[in-house]
Amino acid sequence: MKADAGRKATYFVSDAHLGARYIADARAHEERLVGLLRRMEADAEAVYLVGDMLDFWFEYRHVVPKGFVRLFGQLAHMTDAGIRVYWFRGNHDMWTYTYLRDELGVTVIDEELVTDIDGRRFFISHGDNLGPQPRSYRLMRAVFRSPFWQAVGRALHPSWLMSFGFAWSRHNRLKEGGEEATGKVYPITSQLAFAEEYAREHPDIDFFVTGHNHCPVIERVPGSDHATYVCLGDFFRLFTYGRFTAADGFRLLTDES
Repeated sequence: MKADAGRKATYFVSDAHLGARYIADARAHEERLVGLLRRMEADAEAVYLVGDMLDFWFEYRHVVPKGFVRLFGQLAHMTDAGIRVYWFRGNHDMWTYTYLRDELGVTVIDEELVTDIDGRRFFISHGDNLGPQPRSYRLMRAVFRSPFWQAVGRALHPSWLMSFGFAWSRHNRLKEGGEEATGKVYPITSQLAFAEEYAREHPDIDFFVTGHNHCPVIERVPGSDHATYVCLGDFFRLFTYGRFTAADGFRLLTDES
């Protein structure tokens, strides 16, 4: 179905971490995100979900993991209405393959997307692979993305793998400071360094948009006279998201529901 011509806004959300064991009320958390998406329907031309929307997801060929029914139903409703929805694989939900595409009509993006939105050039990525990263993290990321280890994962029983995945995620989130670490934000140094270098080689880019760092930021890319870097923050503690229109530019907003 073709989108309504009156829809002029493009929205960006990242790092909801739905299903995370450190979020007290999982149902309320999901309903809050779904409520935001419903309000976006009024003027959304496209919605970009920029990684880690789920705290853990492993897609089997014939098995759908439990949960997230309200979110998935809302996404299907939006794509049926002609709203384009893009889902970026993050470092928590990288094992996303064909289910969202085939069942919900969502476009799945593996790494980054360079695209034009209302006459402006966007570079969009979850951001966990941008710029300098610790060698240990790059090794872990390569292992998790390896077809061999993904095949090993599919051979495991879903109950075991999903339980392990959520427990592993919670352990990593809390190991640096107990429950307070759930709200930790991370430096944007690597992503901003990448944007600076990329902008020198691709001066047509107007906006770099990432998630991952849980740190809402909008600032000029160093060395560029027009490129803007945006980190979307998160949607489990800060509840921030982005909205872009040709008339208003890019704005970082906070959901108040």
